[in-house]
Amino acid sequence: MSAAPNLSPWFPWSWQPGLPGVYQREYRGLTHYSRWDGRLWYSDAATVESAAAVTLPASQQMLTWRGLAEQPPT
Repeated sequence: MSAAPNLSPWFPWSWQPGLPGVYQREYRGLTHYSRWDGRLWYSDAATVESAAAVTLPASQQMLTWRGLAEQPPT
C-alpha cells in the first residue's frame, strides 16, 4: 500500500494552477476533484479518474484549490 501524496497548501481562487490537470477543490467544507485545462475549471467529481473525463465547465470557477506538493514516484 502506498503512502498518501504530499499536498500543497490551499491556494486562493485568484491564483491559477501553472499546469493543466486534476486538482482538489473545496466548496462549503467539502473536498472534491476538478480538472483545470489552463483556462477553466470543469465540474467536480469524486475521484481523480472521473474528474479527468469531465467535459462540462464548472458553474463555480472561484474556489480554493490544491495539488501535489511534489512529483509522484514513477
